[in-house]
Order: sequence, then C-alpha cells, then structure tokens
Amino acid sequence: MNRLYYRFLSLILIIAVIFLSVPQQAQAAPVVNVVADVLEDIVDVVDTVINTVVNFHLAIAEIAIGGILGVDFLSRDGNCRLENLSGAVLHTYDDECEEGGGGGGGGASGSPTLNSQTATPIKQNDSCIVGFTLSYSVTDAYQYAIYRDGNLITQATLSSTVQPSPFNSSFSYDDINLAPATTYIYKLVLVSKDGQQFNYPEMNPYTECSPHIVFNGPNIIEYPNPITLSWIAENVTSLIASGDWSGSKEMGTYPYKSESLSKPRGTYTFILSGTGPSGSASKQVTVQVIKIPRCTFAADPTSIILPQTSVLSWSCSYADTCSIDQGVGSVNSISGSEEVRPSATTTYTLACDGLDGERTWQSTVNVGFTPILREVAP
Repeated sequence: MNRLYYRFLSLILIIAVIFLSVPQQAQAAPVVNVVADVLEDIVDVVDTVINTVVNFHLAIAEIAIGGILGVDFLSRDGNCRLENLSGAVLHTYDDECEEGGGGGGGGASGSPTLNSQTATPIKQNDSCIVGFTLSYSVTDAYQYAIYRDGNLITQATLSSTVQPSPFNSSFSYDDINLAPATTYIYKLVLVSKDGQQFNYPEMNPYTECSPHIVFNGPNIIEYPNPITLSWIAENVTSLIASGDWSGSKEMGTYPYKSESLSKPRGTYTFILSGTGPSGSASKQVTVQVIKIPRCTFAADPTSIILPQTSVLSWSCSYADTCSIDQGVGSVNSISGSEEVRPSATTTYTLACDGLDGERTWQSTVNVGFTPILREVAP
C-alpha cells in the first residue's frame, strides 16, 4: 500500500473528526447534512477497500503473530472466534457459530472448502510412529496454516492473486520427532480471497508403538551342540514362548536376551509371541538338529625311517560305516588301529558315514631314509 493511499485515508479521517466536532445545531443546516451524507458514503467506500484489500495481507500476520505470541491480534465484527491453546485467533466457517466449527467441506458463502485431510503415520523400525504426513486438498483457499495442539507449525501462501473459482490446491507437511504414545490435535486454518480466516474440523492421530520382536536362531545345528536362541522385544507387556519351548521370556531391547536348549536329532520350531498396549506380534525360528560322525584320527609316530612302521588310530561317534584309503579299506566305525609302513610320505584319509552325511579326517606319515655310508679310497 503506497503513501498516496495513506495520505488519502488520513485526509478522510481528519474530515470525519472535524465533522464530529461541529455542534448539533450546525449539523441541522441543510449544507451540513449534505456534507454528512457525502462523508458517510466516502467512509463506506474506504471500509470496503480495507475489508477486501487490507484484510488479505493482514490475515497471514494474524496467523503468524497469534500462533507465535499467543495473542488475540485482530477483531472482526460478524465473525465467530475460537481461541486455541496459544491464543491464536481462528474463525469458524459456520454462520451460526456452532461449537467446533462444523464439519468438513464448505460453509458460509465464499468460504474455502476442505475437500479432504489425512494424517499418514511415519514409522521407525516398522514399529513406532514418530510423526505424520499431513495432506490436504482444498478449494478457493489462498493461504493456509496448520496448528498442532494450538501451536502454529507451518503456514504458506497458495496464491497471491485472486483466481477464478473453483481454485483447487493440494499441500502436505511432514511433522516428525513426536513423543510416543501421545494423541495430537491438528487444526487447519484457510484464508479466503478477502482475507477471512476459516477454521476446519481437527484430526486427532495417535503415535502408537506396536510390538516389535527380533528373533534369531541357527538353521542347522550339529548334535550334541546346544541350540542358542536370541531375541529383543520392544513395546510389549508380556512375552511368551511356545512350540518346542515354553514359558515367559525376558523382555527388552539391546543387548539381546538369549537361551540355550539341548535337543536330540530332529526339526524344531520355536515361537515367541508378545502382547502390548497397541497389539501383538509373533516370530518363529525353525532349527534342524543333525547327527554327523565325529571322530579323532592320528598317526603315531608321524615320521618314520624305513623299515619302521606307524600306527593309525581312530575313535568315532554317530558313525555307521568307516574306511581308510591308501589300501587300508573298511574299518571299525567306533574305534580301532591299523599299522602302516608307507614307502614314501603318505596322507591317509578316514571317511565315515552317519545318519545325516559323511565327514573325513586326514593324517600324514612322513618317511625318511637311513643314510648309506661308503668308504672313500685314500
């Protein structure tokens, strides 16, 4: 607004003050009446200009200052007011000024229309909601402001010039780093082309934390090694084991909780189920316990000088059949010994079969020679 406008407005105000200071008898004169009528028309024109031009520019200031300072900054006759927690001024779009500002969509003639509003959860680790993506679709709105729990969190201008109706707009805002297990109140304010603010129904999303369980165990374990299970369980009030184990289990986050179980050969399923204020979750681990031969195999001594011999010996568990290469052949699957006299350094392999597969072991016999002494003629 330029200086000429302010000077014109000041002149009108000065004339109005002079007019009001004239005695009542003087105002009765016909000339004064004419002047009064003219002044009244001028004041009406100025008021119209202010309402249609100035209000639009002041609307965003009212939102910002009201939201930040918590003050009732402006007053407008004929508008209902809703004081939020910070004291920022909100207007309903309902002519009858019903409590809460009415439902969604349009309201008084010329008010912006809220077509839709959503609060989509933003999650961390697929368990806790840490924020919301607020999305809006509106018609005939020129500015907007979003309040969380009565405090201004964002505002923007959709258009600085008047657009032909319907003027459709969409916008969104990510509100993050929220406290867990809390209900939040989101309120939308839209500003019309003439600078009027309109209040719309609130959204009340909740930052719940659903149960989160991480459960680990081996896929295959060799008997008789124990099965070690480990887990973490967050946002639960109870944690129960089922399947091939049972009982209440320790809850909590890092470090991992653990338990070791001894099981015979077979396949086992371990289930861990947690229940919390926001629901339940369940994880399972399947482990196969296998039996493969376990043997010791050694040569004694490991080095010989011909014609010395070495003895191969072994002891096995969970073996059904065993054999030794290098011409030895089948041997006892539990334990035994075999004398060998290789002509050169030789590696022997013991191979044993069990219920769930074969395993091999090796041992080497090193062969040396006695030096031959020859007499050298002088």
